[in-house]
Amino acid sequence: MKLDPIKSIISFAIAGLISYAFYEFAISEQIMLLTIGSFISLATSLLFSIAVNFNENRTTVNNRVVSVLSFFVFLILNTFFSSFNFSQPQYIISNGIILLLYILILYAINKASLS
Repeated sequence: MKLDPIKSIISFAIAGLISYAFYEFAISEQIMLLTIGSFISLATSLLFSIAVNFNENRTTVNNRVVSVLSFFVFLILNTFFSSFNFSQPQYIISNGIILLLYILILYAINKASLS
C-alpha cells in the first residue's frame, strides 16, 4: 500500500471544504457534530479513492470503486442530515455503521487479494 502525500492533502482539503459547506448551510442544532462527522467520513473515503495505491491493480480498482460509492453515500447522508433536525445518536449510529461497513469491505478486498 502506497500513500501519495500530495493527493492526500488534496483529499483532506476537499473533505474540509465540503464539511465547511455543511457547517454553513445546516439548519440543525448539531452543527459541530455534523461538521466533524462529515469530515471524518468524507476524508476517509476520499483518501482511499484518490491517494492510496495497492500492489495489485485489481485491488486498487476495487478499493477505488467501493470508496467512490461510499463517498457518495456519505455525501447524500450528510446532506440529508444538514437539511433536517436530528439527534446526536441518530447521526452517530447511522454514520458509524456505514463507515464501519465501508472499512470492513475494504479489509475484505485487501485480504482476498493477499490470498
